Amino acid sequence: MKKIFYSILLLLPISFMAQTTIKGKVIDDTKFPLPGASIIVKGTNTGQSTDFDGLFTINIDKTPATLIISYLGYTTQEVIITNQRNITVELKPDSQQLEEIVVIGYGSSTKSDVTAAITTVKLDTDKKGGIATVESVLKGTSGLNVLSNGEPGSAVSINIRGISSLSGSNQPLYVIDGIVMDSSEEFLTDPTNFQTNSKSGVGGVAPEDIESIQVLKDASATAIYGSLGANGVILITTRSGKKGAPKFKFSTSTTVGKAVLPYNVLSTEKFVSFMAEKYKEDPNSIAGPEYQYPVGRSPFEIRPDGLYNFISRNDDDNDGNLDLIGVYEARDWPSLFRTSFSSNNRLNVSGGSDKTKYYASVGYLQSEGIISNIYLNKFDFNVNLNHRINSKLEIGAKLSFTNSENSITGGSGANANETNSVYRHLYNEFPLEIRESIAPLQDEGFRISPRGWFNDYDNISEENRFIGNLSLKYRISNSFTYDLKIGGDKRKANLDVWQGIGTNSGSNRDGRYAFSELDRLTYNIDQTLLFRPKTKGNHRYSLLAGVVYTNTDSEKSYTRASNYSVAGQLNRGRDFFGASIIEDTVFNYGPEKLLSFLGRGTYAFKNRYKVSGSLRYDGSSKFVGKNRFGLFPAISFAWEMHKEPFLVDNKLNINELKFRFGYGETGNQRVGNNLTAVNYRISPEGYASNGILLQAFEKTNIASTDLTWETQKQFNLGLDFKMFDSRLNVTVDAYDKTSDDLLNTLSIGGSSGDDSIVINQGSIKNKGVEFSVNGDIVKNENFNWNLYGTYSFNTVKIENLGLEEGQFGSEGSFVGYFGRPIQVTSTNTVPTNVYLEGQAPGLLFGFATDGILTAADIAAGSPTINGDAAQEGFYKIIDKNNDGNITNEDKVIMVTQIQILHFLSEQI
Repeated sequence: MKKIFYSILLLLPISFMAQTTIKGKVIDDTKFPLPGASIIVKGTNTGQSTDFDGLFTINIDKTPATLIISYLGYTTQEVIITNQRNITVELKPDSQQLEEIVVIGYGSSTKSDVTAAITTVKLDTDKKGGIATVESVLKGTSGLNVLSNGEPGSAVSINIRGISSLSGSNQPLYVIDGIVMDSSEEFLTDPTNFQTNSKSGVGGVAPEDIESIQVLKDASATAIYGSLGANGVILITTRSGKKGAPKFKFSTSTTVGKAVLPYNVLSTEKFVSFMAEKYKEDPNSIAGPEYQYPVGRSPFEIRPDGLYNFISRNDDDNDGNLDLIGVYEARDWPSLFRTSFSSNNRLNVSGGSDKTKYYASVGYLQSEGIISNIYLNKFDFNVNLNHRINSKLEIGAKLSFTNSENSITGGSGANANETNSVYRHLYNEFPLEIRESIAPLQDEGFRISPRGWFNDYDNISEENRFIGNLSLKYRISNSFTYDLKIGGDKRKANLDVWQGIGTNSGSNRDGRYAFSELDRLTYNIDQTLLFRPKTKGNHRYSLLAGVVYTNTDSEKSYTRASNYSVAGQLNRGRDFFGASIIEDTVFNYGPEKLLSFLGRGTYAFKNRYKVSGSLRYDGSSKFVGKNRFGLFPAISFAWEMHKEPFLVDNKLNINELKFRFGYGETGNQRVGNNLTAVNYRISPEGYASNGILLQAFEKTNIASTDLTWETQKQFNLGLDFKMFDSRLNVTVDAYDKTSDDLLNTLSIGGSSGDDSIVINQGSIKNKGVEFSVNGDIVKNENFNWNLYGTYSFNTVKIENLGLEEGQFGSEGSFVGYFGRPIQVTSTNTVPTNVYLEGQAPGLLFGFATDGILTAADIAAGSPTINGDAAQEGFYKIIDKNNDGNITNEDKVIMVTQIQILHFLSEQI
């Protein structure tokens, strides 16, 4: 009996120390397991994570006990354990937490873990129907300058944090569901002048199909994209299906547009009166004696029927009357602008089961311009499929197709004037239109009018575009995940340009037709391996490694024809029917390859001190030898001060107070292909020999064998602040960005066989501050009032060009050069921009004026203009050097470029 008693006493401590084993499974609302979910015994440090199948085993010292089960993006649950030994816990999605997930380069992160300058653009799905382009959604985002000429289908220029390159592209990189897209400057070649037309790089995506947009602005965020991320990165995630029965949604919207006229022009009556006064026979007339009309006569004389005779001051047929040039009627040319109507219609369906989810949409956009022959008709189809094979393997597929027909008119280029711009022609043409049904025109020099832009001009492009994406995600273990993405972008387009005899370019050629084609395929293969072990105490980290291969094959061709027969002109030049001159087709093939190795590491201590670093090693086919590869590192830090003990229970109701600091380096390789070697093309003009036009080849560039990466270095300091239950959100960022070894086009002497060469020369510095505030002024179940505003300030300065000093008008001596000239008349081009060290790039450079010259000004002694007497009605140009003569020495910088962007929106 005594032995039994002692045995019981020996066993008592063991029984008191025995633990209870709890087994369980964590699933989501679709009954699928959640691997990596956290299970912690409340009030202790005991914890476990679920395996691939969502299973876990955990020991508890005593019952009752409370288990805390949590998973990113789901509502945390607490389960009280009494007698249970096996439990199944279903976690519900937490929409508030899901909104805190942001997409970053080659992955995603919680917003609290973000250490770089990343802006999430929120889209109101119920108010996007009237927005035709993705770029328009980005207007109002801090640090972004979004510009467009307003024509349907035209490219929208976006600059993130200023200008980073002088001759390379300044457009950001677009990444849509992992697919690297063309920039907005890569499209068809204009066959009339061999310049590349701009087109939207993300025209294949409808705003209604977008789930989220993240804008990566500083180098610590974009360096993971290496040479592609120098101008910032815009990440777009499209919609995917959700579990449930099919849901259909149809939206339609109509937009009305109207021309905003920049200035008023003279009516026909006032113009006729002005011409009579200008050319009257008078010693004091502003017109010379050789242009003056006899007393009582004038250039335009009204007829009894209300029309006008346009007469010459000469009597060449000696019949005693001034010669008739033609009969004209009054015409208010700006009245040809129309009120435009555009419609956007879209139908989508989404749904899915536990394993398979789908989203599909189809849309049709019909957009008019304020000119009758400007329009965009676009049809698109999109489908997203996702399938979970098992708890380890997920696959996905995306396919979209877009067919668009876009008609534009002249006037958007840098050389716009009355001969190649409908907008300028409408204002510069005298307010009269010829009536040849009454009398034939006697001087062909007066035939061209704005009417030709409407009746005798085509610039019509058609494009078919396919965007596809295949993805695979395989969870090797609780800690390792392998991702594979294969994406492609196929663009096939053609452009027809017709310049009939009613246009300046076609009048002296009996019509001119030009045709251009583009066949472009870009694809990328991304492979990444993510290592994310479970949290150990106060330490949490992750590692990412990847290999990316991008290939682009682009083939362009263009040709021209002219001297058309009447039948050919009626056919508007198509198929070269009726053309007596057909130029040889010019082909341009541009392969481009990029091989990249990348890595990223993140670390968090006590979940409030965080650091992230990345490294990318790019190899480009655009460079040779030791310059082929470039290394682009980045590092960033964040301190979530609101998680410090002294602020956790603060009475100030501070929900977030995070300081960020980052540094990164990126590259730029956005220049033409094969510039390190001499390239040749078939000359569009040919070579004449013995009266026969032969095919000839011409050199297109000088080899630049030392060409290398343009490098950008950027510092960023940021603050994120939330309070009053996150109803007030403030973000402030300050940055300093320097671009070195600029890819620049340098003008050289023609004796070298070309007039320019692309080299690495110069540097640019951008500095700026960005501020955004978002506040819910009133927020309850019945009424919401939200106010959102942004303010951005950017200064940009050229620091080094490596050139000799030169004289730039009255501004003095600078190191710099003139920009591309624009055409001010049919025979004269003038540079209007300058690039000077110590100044912003592309400053407007010209004459300062002070109104219009009057008779009193001339009587008082106005300066001569290049030695000629000034005339009443001309601009009153300021004589900066006070030498009594207006010359190029009097030119000044007219605008300084300090970029200030602000945006304010209110939503109720």
